[in-house]
Amino acid sequence: MPHPNTTAGVVVTAAATAVAALAGMAAISAALRLARMHRRVRALRRLNPCLPVYTSFISRLSPWVLFGPLPRNWLAAFPGGWELKDPVGPFYAASAASAAAAAANAAAARADARTKRLGDSSTGGSEVAPPKVFAVVTPDDTWLYVGEARLAHEVLSTRNKDFARPAHYYGSLLGFHHVLSADGSDWRRQRRVLAPQFSDRNNALVLAETVRIAESMFSSWESGAVAKSVAPGSSGVASFEVPITADMGRFALKVVCAAGFGFDVDWQDSIPPGRKYSIEDTLLNTSRLQIYLAVAPAWIRPLFGKRLARAVECMSEYDAHVAAAVAAARDPDSVGNGSLLNALVKAASSPSDGGTLSNDELLGNIFLLFQAGYVTTATTLNNSILLLASDEEAQDRLCDEAAAVFSSGKGPGSVSLKDLQRLPFAQAVMNETMRLHPVVTNTAVWTASTPVQTLENLALPAGTHIYVAIRGLHRDPDSWGPDADVFRPSRWLSSPTSDDHDDVKDDNTTTSPAPSGAFVPFSEGPRACLGRRFAQIEFIALLSLIALRYRWSLPEAADPARVLDASVAAFMAIPSYQNVVMTPR
Repeated sequence: MPHPNTTAGVVVTAAATAVAALAGMAAISAALRLARMHRRVRALRRLNPCLPVYTSFISRLSPWVLFGPLPRNWLAAFPGGWELKDPVGPFYAASAASAAAAAANAAAARADARTKRLGDSSTGGSEVAPPKVFAVVTPDDTWLYVGEARLAHEVLSTRNKDFARPAHYYGSLLGFHHVLSADGSDWRRQRRVLAPQFSDRNNALVLAETVRIAESMFSSWESGAVAKSVAPGSSGVASFEVPITADMGRFALKVVCAAGFGFDVDWQDSIPPGRKYSIEDTLLNTSRLQIYLAVAPAWIRPLFGKRLARAVECMSEYDAHVAAAVAAARDPDSVGNGSLLNALVKAASSPSDGGTLSNDELLGNIFLLFQAGYVTTATTLNNSILLLASDEEAQDRLCDEAAAVFSSGKGPGSVSLKDLQRLPFAQAVMNETMRLHPVVTNTAVWTASTPVQTLENLALPAGTHIYVAIRGLHRDPDSWGPDADVFRPSRWLSSPTSDDHDDVKDDNTTTSPAPSGAFVPFSEGPRACLGRRFAQIEFIALLSLIALRYRWSLPEAADPARVLDASVAAFMAIPSYQNVVMTPR
C-alpha cells in the first residue's frame, strides 16, 4: 500500500504539471495572438503610413469589453483627446488640454501629418489636434475610428453600398434576426416591409398615447405631492420631488407598450390574470436579458443567480404576450388597433412586391422596435429635463410655445400631428440633447471581403470594421464651433436651408447648423433609423406638456456640475438615477 505522503506527492506533482502545461499553452496562445496582431499592424501601416495605429490585446466584441470587468486602460490606448468613458466606445473631447496632450505624443504627430495629407486646414500653430481618424488593431480584428463628419457622411450615405453592415456585430449585441443585423438583399426586403408601417395612423396613436399617459403620470405626481413636498409653489401647491430618470424610463416603456405593441396599459402597472408579472416588467427584463444572453459566454451566466432566473421567467411571459398579440393581428376579421406590431404582422404575412418576413424575422424586428423605441426616448427625455433644470428661461420659452399650441380651449387630447409643427423650440431641445448625449454612441460598417477598400486617401484591408464615433462627431469644434460642449438649443433655430435632414416637421423651422455627417443620432443615409418620427413625436409632446404645467429644478443636494457636464453621460444613460423638484405653474 503506497505511503500517504507518497500519494500526496504524486497528486501535487500531477497538479503542478497540469498547471505548468496550462500556463505553457496560455503563453503559446498569447504569443500567437500577439504575433497575429503585429502582422495586422504592419500590414495596415504599410498601406497607410500616416494613419495613427493603436493596439489592444482584447477584441471589442469580447465579453471583457462589453461587461467591463477589466481596468479600461488595459483594453486599448487611445490617443490624446479621446477618453474611454464607457466600454462600448471612446468619447472625443477636443479641449485645449487634450490638444496639448496630443501634441506630446508621437502618434498625434502622425495624425497631424495625415490631417495635412487629407487637406484639413483646421490644425494650425504648434499644437496638434487630437486625431479624428485612427485605427485600433487587435489579434482578431481591425477597427478604424472615424470622428470626422466628411468621412462619416461618405461611409453612411454617399458610399453606403461600398461598406456593409457587420451582421456578426449587431447580431451579437441584440440577438434575433432583424433589419439591423441584416445586409444586402435580405436587409432591403426587411426594410421594404418595415418602413411603411411607421405611418401617419401609427404616429397619431403615438401622440394620443403620449398625451393620455402623460396626464396619468401628472396625476400620480400630484397625488403624492403632499408626501414628497419640499417647498410651497407660486400656485399654493407644494413643490415636490420626482424621480425623473425612473419616471422617464417608465413613461417611454408605457408608450412603446401602447403604441408599439397595442397593449392596454396605464401609469399604474397591473398584472394580467394568470400572469406573474406586468406586461411592462416582461418587456423590460426581456430587453436586458436578451442582450446579456447574446454576448455572455455560458460559464458566466450562473453568476447572475436569482436575477437571471427572474428575467428568464419574464422572458417566457414576454413570449406568451407577443404570441397572443401576433395571433390576434393575424385574425382576418381583426381591424387592428393602429399599433406598430399589428401593422407589421399584417404586412409581414401578406405577399407583395416588398416580400414577407419569416417568423424569426418578425419576432426579431418586434424586439428591436421595442428596444430602440424605449431606450432612445427614455434617455433623451431624462437628459433634456436635467439639462434644462438650471435654465428657467428655456423652460419658460417651452411653456409659451406650448401655450400657443394648446390655446383657444384646445386641450392636450385634441392636439394633432400638424400642431407639433408649431413647437420648434421643443424639437431644438431634443436635437441639442441628442447632440451632447447621443443614446447610440457609435454605428459600425465594415469592408467585408473586399481585398482593399479605399476611403479618401486611406486603404483598408478586407474585414476592417469602421467605427463611426457619433460622440466625436457631435462634439467636434470644427463642425460646431468653440462652444461644442455647451448646451445651447438656439443653435438649431437658424434660417431654414435646403439641407434640413434632422427635423420631424414639414416647415423647416429647425435646421442642422453643422455639415452633413456631423449630427447622426439616428444614423444617416438609407440605414437611418425608421423610428425617428416615433421618438420625436413622443419627445416633443411630453416635454411641451411638462413645461406647460411645471417649472423644475435640481434638488439642493444635487451637484449641477456633474449632472449638467456634457462629458459625464455614459453609454445609454446618465450614470446614476436623478431627481428633480417640480413646481406647478
